[in-house]
Amino acid sequence: MIPKSLVAACLCMLFLVSGATAADNPSPQPISPQPLRLAQNANDLDRRIDALTEEIRRNPAGEMAYNERANAFIEKGYYDRAIADLSKLIALSPDYAQYYRMRGDAYRSTGDYDHAIADYDSWLASAPNDLTGHHNRGLTYRLKDDYPRAIADFTFNLQKHPDLGMDYLERGATRILAGEASSAIADFDQALRVNPRDWEAVLLRHFIANRSGVKAASLPPTLTSDYARDKWPWPILAFLAGQASAADVRAAASAGNESDRRDHLCAAAFWMGQSERAARPAAAKPLFEEAVRRCPRAFFEYSLAKFELARLAK
Repeated sequence: MIPKSLVAACLCMLFLVSGATAADNPSPQPISPQPLRLAQNANDLDRRIDALTEEIRRNPAGEMAYNERANAFIEKGYYDRAIADLSKLIALSPDYAQYYRMRGDAYRSTGDYDHAIADYDSWLASAPNDLTGHHNRGLTYRLKDDYPRAIADFTFNLQKHPDLGMDYLERGATRILAGEASSAIADFDQALRVNPRDWEAVLLRHFIANRSGVKAASLPPTLTSDYARDKWPWPILAFLAGQASAADVRAAASAGNESDRRDHLCAAAFWMGQSERAARPAAAKPLFEEAVRRCPRAFFEYSLAKFELARLAK
């Protein structure tokens, strides 16, 4: 639907792919569950939030400031505050359904999956072909352990656009949780068809193939050759290939801005846990526990780390 405020519509287009754009784009980009990165560090975000709060005080009906502050709150991890701002936006423009999708993302981050799905349902009622709506609802169904509905949402997107590598990756991760190893491997193969340099698909395929007894070659010694040594993901790939130490990975993951540190420390904990899982499960357990603490709920590492912990407990 058309929003009441054209300014708010333009701003939201910077944050989100609209239903029409996603449906009409013949080569859509992979969808990321991560929030928009508004600033390089926490101090910048705090100053921006203060400025937006003052702007809202002067103009309580101005949607742009609420919209931007909600995204800043999400980046800071203040999801309840983001939900309050998004609820205000919905009150100001109840026909602008993208706000429901944004609020659904915030609800999901708090663990309130039922409210998140209700918001995604509201968005998809007005934009039934929206790729991001189906993708994010699929992530949320996965968090609820409703794997058939999660798989159905990812499949919907892939039927529309067979070259969405991210949806193959997420559907494959969901199929691991559902105990569908062969289908998961097929999804990772499709993700690699779309992007042969998708290192996460390479690693997920390798670990699930080895676990399920499907013949899988060792990780290639050239695993790191496509990546610069001073950039992520080279450190974790080098570790898995036996070319770097755990300390090297920790040091690299701790560098960069706040968002990068969160993402890289999440990945480091999860993949180092995977490297220990078979031979040293006692060493793997604290690494998977760390991944659950560090990883955003939408990341497959969060769900797979919980899955691994449940297996170790047995």
